[in-house]
Amino acid sequence: MRKTQKKERVSGGEFRKKTYYILLSESRLVQRCSLEYKKLYVRGCIMKKKLLAIGLAAMSFAAMLAAPMAISLKSTFGEANSATSNAPQFIVNSAQTEKTIPLFAEDSPVVKFVENYKKYAVVDYFVPNERVDYPEPLTLTWEDTAGATYYEFEIGFKEDLSDAKSYLVMGNSIEFSDLLAAKTYYYRVTAKGGAQTVRSRIFKVNTAAMPRTINVPDTLNTRDVGGYFTVDGNYQVKQGMIYRGAKIGADGVDTLLNTYGIKTDLDLRGADGNVWVNNQIGGTPLGSDLGDSVNYILTKCPWYWGGTSGVASSDQTYRDGLLQSIQALAVKENYPMYLHCSVGRDRTGTLVFLLNALLGVGEKDLFMDYEFTYFTGAVTDQGSIINAISNFSTLYTNVATYNSAKTVQEGAEKFMLDLGVTAAEIAAIREIMLEAV
Repeated sequence: MRKTQKKERVSGGEFRKKTYYILLSESRLVQRCSLEYKKLYVRGCIMKKKLLAIGLAAMSFAAMLAAPMAISLKSTFGEANSATSNAPQFIVNSAQTEKTIPLFAEDSPVVKFVENYKKYAVVDYFVPNERVDYPEPLTLTWEDTAGATYYEFEIGFKEDLSDAKSYLVMGNSIEFSDLLAAKTYYYRVTAKGGAQTVRSRIFKVNTAAMPRTINVPDTLNTRDVGGYFTVDGNYQVKQGMIYRGAKIGADGVDTLLNTYGIKTDLDLRGADGNVWVNNQIGGTPLGSDLGDSVNYILTKCPWYWGGTSGVASSDQTYRDGLLQSIQALAVKENYPMYLHCSVGRDRTGTLVFLLNALLGVGEKDLFMDYEFTYFTGAVTDQGSIINAISNFSTLYTNVATYNSAKTVQEGAEKFMLDLGVTAAEIAAIREIMLEAV
């Protein structure tokens, strides 16, 4: 590419503190540096050398932003603004902007399951002994005619990019993982260091409304509890607040602590002789697998509706365990939290159902969220899946009609009040977990 020796003003002179990420042309984030500029002027070739030098001195960093994808995407930027009025009109090109993209590979059975969902649909899409719910990264690529030597890529949730994160990219692509579900991202590319500094207009890309899974090594069934919309369409359950899953594997500790910032380990396995300790059944956990830096809450939580271990059980230890679990959700300081049992299906599925029902999530999404567990490879036959969904259906029906309730949300609230959860605690849970849309 052609380099220029003409002095350029980078992004208009005054700079607030930003964190930048330097990438290789293969879209791999390799280094991070934090730079604070005051009226910075640079030559294109000098800027490139300085950025690379700082990148090599900085510690290695893995780029993340908020949910998964297996798509390579191009966005068309139309005409760009040139830095000099009499200069040629340079273009930054791509394709497929303003599209809605899935959080998984387009040919994934997970995507087909969500798009064609009906109750018990998972038996037609799950893959025995294989986990197929892994998120995929999203790669955004672009082309330009300005002969750029590097780019500034900005992305955020606000249309004016006032909340944007900025990335310096040595190449024409950038990869993101952990995108949030059912959100609109706004982004812009500025080509620098070439014949001109060329800024594209702002474009947007939408993520699909589907469960947001997260990749935690050595730990199954991990996903965000949030992302669903309420029946009235006025609210969305916040993401990044509660993550659910199975027992924590040793290799997953760093990810949960440092990537997702977990503050509370809500362990539903309780002291009932049916917990995993050192990969064997029996005994009581001696503390959180995440270590002493987190708040550890151990409860004996029931699962499904009836029997001696259901939420309707007369066993006071189960009732107390469920009460304690729900009360933990009303404490703002407990977030973000990791909520789990052994495989993240029965006890975890029951508590997550009660929570999302209380928040106003509808019947279809409540069932789909429960069935999503069976993409983890933990179950190998359709019969056991059908039986478990039947148990969940019984739970749903009893909560939805509890004490003459007209909706599952009303039933969940009445049930919790009878359990001993206070109205103030219910209000706190809704305040913490819901955002207006």
